[in-house]
Amino acid sequence: MKIYTQAEFNALPVVGSRKQCPTGDYSAIKDFPKRSLIYQGSIIGEDSIIGAYSIICAGSAIGEGCEIGEGCKIDAGCKIYAHCTIGKGTTFGF
Repeated sequence: MKIYTQAEFNALPVVGSRKQCPTGDYSAIKDFPKRSLIYQGSIIGEDSIIGAYSIICAGSAIGEGCEIGEGCKIDAGCKIYAHCTIGKGTTFGF
């Protein structure tokens, strides 16, 4: 699995107002912008902030202590570890 650096993450494209985050290890990334699209099976590190209205696809792992913004969609089979906060209006298993 590709491990993304901050520079590589910053260079990822935005399509239709969504930051496209291909399947990968984003453990080094601490701030995902609003409306990110995080592909299937990705890893999000501890204490990261996932912006509002983001989509986290199936099988992804969200590290301990993360903040998940309002109105996000988290697909089936994702793991959300301890001490995360989940924003109002977030849906699961879409």
